[in-house]
Amino acid sequence: MGTIVTVVAGIGTLGFTGIATYYAARVSAHQLEQAREDADREARDQASHVSFWLERGPSGDERLRVMNRSPDPVVHLQVDFVVHLEDSQKAWFSRIFYELGPCAEVVIDRAALRYRRTEGDQWRVVPSGQAMEARFVSFVDRDGETWLRRHVELVPREEVTAPFYWRPTAAYEGRVAGEPTIERAELCGAERNARAETPK
Repeated sequence: MGTIVTVVAGIGTLGFTGIATYYAARVSAHQLEQAREDADREARDQASHVSFWLERGPSGDERLRVMNRSPDPVVHLQVDFVVHLEDSQKAWFSRIFYELGPCAEVVIDRAALRYRRTEGDQWRVVPSGQAMEARFVSFVDRDGETWLRRHVELVPREEVTAPFYWRPTAAYEGRVAGEPTIERAELCGAERNARAETPK
């Protein structure tokens, strides 16, 4: 009888150990997944505060804004966009900025846009009323990581596929004349966090 009790007890112990091991593995896997999510969130922290959009300026024409709401600068900022012209053609613009400072935004107005049909052709002013299409921005964050943002997508450059860079082969060449306006970004960095934590 004692032997049977001992065997049953041993089976029970093994069963308990197996269940405990199973749940320990589940907890460990969950913690590992949580650590990966936290690391990814931390890696994207600054990049997630860089955005761009189109808006109507005082003249009624569209203009492009690129904003860095983080408390650190981003460097090697490249802004690519398209303007749809009256002759059903497109002009492709790609403007590079060495740096966009913390809590800052750059504004590109239609009045600063020039295009030409072929190399060697005279640059022409983009007429008023032409529609702009923001394509993407790329930049290097404080950790040296290169990111590309296209509307709601934000991906590291090494994960980017070819369509991200797609450019119409027949597009006219465009350029931004002069220096775009740099403004201070609203609700930025520590100021933004403090506003969010303020009791209502």
